[in-house]
Amino acid sequence: MGRLKVQFHLIYLDHASTTPLSDGVKKAMSEAMEGYGNPSSLHQAGRQVKSRVESARRELALSLSCEPAEIFFTSGATESLNMALDASLDEKKKTRVFCSPMEHHAVLDRVRHLAERGRIEWIEIANDVHGHLDTSFIEEAEAGDVVVMMAHNNELGRANPIDLISKRSREKDLVFLCDAVQTASWQPIDLQKWSGVQGLAISAHKFNGPKGVGVLFWRSARSLRALLHGGSQERSLRPGTENVIGISGLHRAWKELQDEADLRREQLAALRKVLGDRLEQGGPIQCTVPFQAGDHPGIANLTIPFEGKTSMLLFRLDMAGICVSEGSACSSGSSNGSHVIRALGADRAGFASLRISFSHLTRSEELMLALDTMEAAIAN
Repeated sequence: MGRLKVQFHLIYLDHASTTPLSDGVKKAMSEAMEGYGNPSSLHQAGRQVKSRVESARRELALSLSCEPAEIFFTSGATESLNMALDASLDEKKKTRVFCSPMEHHAVLDRVRHLAERGRIEWIEIANDVHGHLDTSFIEEAEAGDVVVMMAHNNELGRANPIDLISKRSREKDLVFLCDAVQTASWQPIDLQKWSGVQGLAISAHKFNGPKGVGVLFWRSARSLRALLHGGSQERSLRPGTENVIGISGLHRAWKELQDEADLRREQLAALRKVLGDRLEQGGPIQCTVPFQAGDHPGIANLTIPFEGKTSMLLFRLDMAGICVSEGSACSSGSSNGSHVIRALGADRAGFASLRISFSHLTRSEELMLALDTMEAAIAN
């Protein structure tokens, strides 16, 4: 408490927005820069570069329990989710799409766009004040309907019932699309277990890989339609010369993630306990929704007593060297605040909501210092 002090180094608590590149990823990308051939070329220089892409595809498929032909490299989850949504539409009739208002804008903006043009009927999945989704919608859904759901909410960390929705989607022949962007950073994904998932999106920069590269898993039982045309890359479904440097970085980041998975989960669990113990002391800062087993341990939404605009609180923290966010970086600058917090429906007058997100790179003392700084910011 007391006067707000400026820190001598940044305390980065925005890992849900993006993560720093690991040294191993930097090295892999630097090595990939030496291969200058076009991976579509048939000569030796092209084949050498192509082998990097296919090696990454095979290893990703192996760890996700799917086939290499079901892995497509994209520019990130936004492109992957847009591709998946468009491929799920029935061209002969209006498609029903079940989607929560708490989804990422990569989904919401596309769903809204399609609904406004009469291509889909958008049926909102309801939620309670703690961010739990009402799963009763699944009984209304019929064969051919589309369900879009993130595995872990990117602003609350809340786990969604993917096991249940996957099982029921398979039984009812629904098209289930899953945003696994936050999940992939800390929890293994088994697409044999999630056999009802038709499409799934991952972004490299959420697990210490480069920005601008991601993955779309698309189960081969259903055809995938291309968003773009102009080349035979990615089996003509995602044309354009492959981002070999980015894919090499994604590949190395994914390998490091798998190799260190248990240790990283232990570190996140320890940090989450430190945060929980601090908040349970009864200070002015509280968790917006209670943490539960299965939730993302590295994401917490905090409710903070503050009468001014949240942007002013963020500015004060930034000046003190604390990097946090109001919500998704993709919607930063919006004057309406977080759409996820609005969807919770509770009265937030006199309070600000901030998301802090940490990783295995975060130190517990950084977390405590950030909370001290927040308390000082609201006391001034």
